[in-house]
Amino acid sequence: MLGTTFYNESIRKALVSFGTLFNNITIQRVDSSNNTQNILVPLAYAPRARFRQLVQAATGVETQFELPRMSFEWTSLTYDSARKLNTMQKTATAVSGDNSQVNYRWQRVPYNLDITLSIACDQTEDGLKIVEQILPYFTPELTVAINDVVKHDMPVILSDVSQEDQWEGGLTGERRLILWSLNFQLKTYLYGPSTTSKVVTEAIANMYSNVFDGLDTVSDSELIDVDGRAVSRIIRTNTTNTKTDRSS
Repeated sequence: MLGTTFYNESIRKALVSFGTLFNNITIQRVDSSNNTQNILVPLAYAPRARFRQLVQAATGVETQFELPRMSFEWTSLTYDSARKLNTMQKTATAVSGDNSQVNYRWQRVPYNLDITLSIACDQTEDGLKIVEQILPYFTPELTVAINDVVKHDMPVILSDVSQEDQWEGGLTGERRLILWSLNFQLKTYLYGPSTTSKVVTEAIANMYSNVFDGLDTVSDSELIDVDGRAVSRIIRTNTTNTKTDRSS
């Protein structure tokens, strides 16, 4: 129960998958000489209020950070009862290099992971160029394959989009700051600790039959007498064949 040490990295994998969606967004600017400049929009995991602190920590001096840039942060994690499955079911995965054992866990638990993606820019058009590269893919969800304990498709749902225009500094030398906030919800799962168990290769079945006329065919080369009394059969299986032993 509680106190068992385990870590499946499920939340981390969900966050990494989300960040990967937005780590290659590029915008273009055309200067007065009609030269085109491609700008890769940097992405970081941090609250949007920490933009300036991140740049200052990297350079060691107080500086105006370059715009545009993006960041995302995990804001909440809530249980999703609508996706709840039978908690008594088990999920089994193969043990690498050992065909005689499997790892099994109790049923995975559904959770919703809320994430806010922030976009900071000083030009309105820069923000529009970034947002228009994101919104068309969410209708309102985008499905991402995630290689978790059990590989599954994770819906990423866009909840809402907002934009605000801010300024920093005093009345003189003010710098315009436009902030976009895109709120997402990830439909993910969490998994408990695993337990190792041997693969079932043998089954014992007690059968009674009085239908056949004395013989019951089990395979091409073996016959089992059926005379109306109970027969105990031990069936062993492996990856290549099936062997039947019997005792009465």
